[in-house]
Amino acid sequence: MFKRALVFLIFLGLLVPSMAGCARMAEEKKVYKVGAVILGDASLPTVDGLKDGLISLGYVEGENVTYKVKNVKGDYNALRSFTRELVEEEVDCICTVSVRGTKAVAEIAEDTPIVFMTLCDPVSTGLVKSRRSSGNNITGVINMALELTGKRLQLLKEMKPSIEKVYIVYNPRDKAAMLAIKQAREAAEELGLQLKEARARNIAELKEVLKLVKKEEVDAIFMVCDVLSMSNNRLLIEAARRERLPLMTSMEEAVEAGALAGYGANYYESGKQSARLAKKVLEGTEPTDIPIENPEKIRFVINLKTAEEIGLDLPMEVVARADRLID
Repeated sequence: MFKRALVFLIFLGLLVPSMAGCARMAEEKKVYKVGAVILGDASLPTVDGLKDGLISLGYVEGENVTYKVKNVKGDYNALRSFTRELVEEEVDCICTVSVRGTKAVAEIAEDTPIVFMTLCDPVSTGLVKSRRSSGNNITGVINMALELTGKRLQLLKEMKPSIEKVYIVYNPRDKAAMLAIKQAREAAEELGLQLKEARARNIAELKEVLKLVKKEEVDAIFMVCDVLSMSNNRLLIEAARRERLPLMTSMEEAVEAGALAGYGANYYESGKQSARLAKKVLEGTEPTDIPIENPEKIRFVINLKTAEEIGLDLPMEVVARADRLID
């Protein structure tokens, strides 16, 4: 009897650690599913930053995380369709860009955590209740493009003191853009500038209004926090090059592509920063309990090659303040 009891205890001692090991292996083998939807090529760096950020936090694609990414290129019907796919597949988190895009995703993914990688003010646009606590299933990193509208217009004036008329195009359906144009008007009045405004609700209209830009009529082009213009910034860059006009933006990536200057957050770095928030979501923290973050760094970037191409002699005191010079 004693021998049987001893054998049983030995067997039990071997079994319990084995079962615990299996449980740990099962937990370690959990593979998280992350969806990401962007509105245009300009936002691609955010996804690269997100993935690299999660790698640094221990989430390696193909091992413990998988991604399903779609660039809908401004097609909101495609965005809604893709969001439904993500919800049906029960992804653990959906990463987004822009107020309008995030809002469209949130209307469908009501119970799925959403982490935006870059967008304008989410409070003023009604996306969340506050930056400290969203009050819903959304959190993320803002780009401060809206708040810095006046500062960018001031920098444009400093780079070309002779400017008087500034061309601005915006989407009247975009709430963030309407807030931005209001700030641009106020800043322009303080700086003694005249805005020449144009409206565009889609890519076709954007192309048409940019054909109307003439160097004889305006002195510069200014990009506001408008998802249509930002996602298709190449069209504004082409118009600026054609008319040899300075183009001011909030996007460092647009400056790399040929805009004269930018003052704002870097998309790749914003995506990388949002990875920390995504990690918290994957670990079970509710988005409403994760405060929305400002970008860690705002950079003033100037493209010296573009300045030379458009014949602009930049004041050296302005050049000296740039965080990055592209030549």
